[in-house]
This record gives sequence, C-alpha cells and structure tokens, in this order.
Amino acid sequence: MEDNRPAAAVDKALESAAASPHIGMDHVDLPAVRARVLKELEPTLVNITNNEPIWQSRVLWGALLSAIGATGALIGYPLSEELQSRLLETIMLWVTIGGLVSGPILTAWGRLRARKPLPL
Repeated sequence: MEDNRPAAAVDKALESAAASPHIGMDHVDLPAVRARVLKELEPTLVNITNNEPIWQSRVLWGALLSAIGATGALIGYPLSEELQSRLLETIMLWVTIGGLVSGPILTAWGRLRARKPLPL
C-alpha cells in the first residue's frame, strides 16, 4: 500500500498557496505544480524513510564494510577509516554503474521477448 500522506500534505499546502491573495498561483496550475513538487520530494522521502532498494542502502553497505573491517582487525588485517570510506564509495559507484548498464539491457531484452501486450 502506498503512503499518500506526503501527497496530501503537498495538496493542502498548494491549495493554501493558491487561495492566498499574496501568492500569484491559479488553481489551474495546481496539478502541474503538484507533480513537480512530488517529483522533487520523492527521492528525499525515499531516503529518509529507508525505502530504497536494499542494494542501494548505504546503511547495508556500511554495515557490511564494518563487519569486514572488524573481521580483518580480528585476524590481523585492520582497515583504516579512509580505506573503508574509499571502499564504500567504490562499491556505491559500481552498484550505480551496474544499474545504469543493466536497466537498458533488461528493458531491451524484455521488449524483444514480449509476445503479447500486458493484460490490463
């Protein structure tokens, strides 16, 4: 189930702004402004509510890296904070590159494999 509280809050704020005599906004403009505000707000809301995919979670990668660092220290190979930070940046870069490369490839593959429209 999708949480519509952010959208409801944006709607309320926009209605209030459009009703204000001090702000020049027509009610006709509200859908376009709403879409733009929600588009800009969505990544922040996903991040602060920890709703990003698990492989994009810096918390997960940080925890894994901390576990690796602790294990390394226990067996005699400690990782410095700088090295841990650089490793995390490298991992996130490769995850991003993987998404950028695999997305178009999987989209094209899905299109080529499709034999009939999706049922709606």
